[in-house]
Amino acid sequence: MDREGLLAICKLMEKALSKIWPSYNFTVESSLLSKRIKVHTTSRILIENYHEDIGDVTSLLFEIIIHPSRMKLEHISDTLDDVISKVLEQVTLIESVEG
Repeated sequence: MDREGLLAICKLMEKALSKIWPSYNFTVESSLLSKRIKVHTTSRILIENYHEDIGDVTSLLFEIIIHPSRMKLEHISDTLDDVISKVLEQVTLIESVEG
């Protein structure tokens, strides 16, 4: 996969995750040098309320590492399902802390 294709698929994954969980910030970054893709997530609610002394925001950040080969056409559906599953686990943990 060329660099432009990888960037396009990362952007699409970022947009899809943001549609599923609109109260979270998602950034999907790729690095061909380190051969990994990172999905960074933070809770928008916690960052906005951080100044009200809700808690330690850094403990509510998480990332998912994906190998670029998993972003190819034959794997992308399974990869997205895996990412959604991992995000769902983390969101459940974050919301238990927020609630």
